[in-house]
Amino acid sequence: MIQAVSPSDLPERWTGKIHSIFANSCNVLLDSGELLTIHRFSFGMLPRSLYVPGLSTEELEQGAPVKGGPEGVLLGNRLLKWSDRLRRMDTAIPRSGCPPRNWREPLALLRERQNSLEGGALTDTLYSRLRHAMAGLWAGLRTGDDAAVSGGCLACIGLGQGLTPSGDDMLLGSMVALHMYRPELACRLAAGIRPLLERTNDISRSYLELALAGYAATPVLEAAAELGGGGTEAARLLMAIGHSSGCDILEGLVTTAEQLYKTEEEGRL
Repeated sequence: MIQAVSPSDLPERWTGKIHSIFANSCNVLLDSGELLTIHRFSFGMLPRSLYVPGLSTEELEQGAPVKGGPEGVLLGNRLLKWSDRLRRMDTAIPRSGCPPRNWREPLALLRERQNSLEGGALTDTLYSRLRHAMAGLWAGLRTGDDAAVSGGCLACIGLGQGLTPSGDDMLLGSMVALHMYRPELACRLAAGIRPLLERTNDISRSYLELALAGYAATPVLEAAAELGGGGTEAARLLMAIGHSSGCDILEGLVTTAEQLYKTEEEGRL
């Protein structure tokens, strides 16, 4: 049974086909061209998704038709019915009135977690390249150099292994932080990312497109909100998601907060 849906205004009727299948989720390519995730993740809600706690993906086939309607969603041969207590979730990124000054402790926790993971020389090289690219991107945002912003985005998009490459996840985290704390800078970063979306895979591109439009998964929203409040509970939960995706998104969040804090102190942005 479908317990939650996002966005709340998902059309009553839609059709598509199964795009990709995983142990706890599947992605549906809607006829409109967007990806919809059907999942059983307990950590929170994805920005365009249906939450089905009892979801089984074992008998699903890639390319099989999927149909949504008033009775539910026909996924393969199984009808997933809408719950009578269906939650309609809003995953829009809110604007915060507080500056993101709570970045030091989450960053320290992140570095501790990253150092505990045995990634080897290749992983170290990857993150060195990504951090260098993000530094160049931020230099461009500080000075109004759009070419530098585009160059930093180009160096990040699609870089890294996994379902959503590390570079994409870092950019996503940065976009969410900027939407929440400095939306005028989010527009400039979005302008650097948007022309490059075809350089990454379908799933990662979908999440980036949603972030550009101002939407993100609830664990990301909660970790971003902590930067302007206090505590590290949401940051810890985010780090536990995926092999490295949660950590990579958090890297984008906290390093963006750090840059915003430093440039605020210097009066440069």
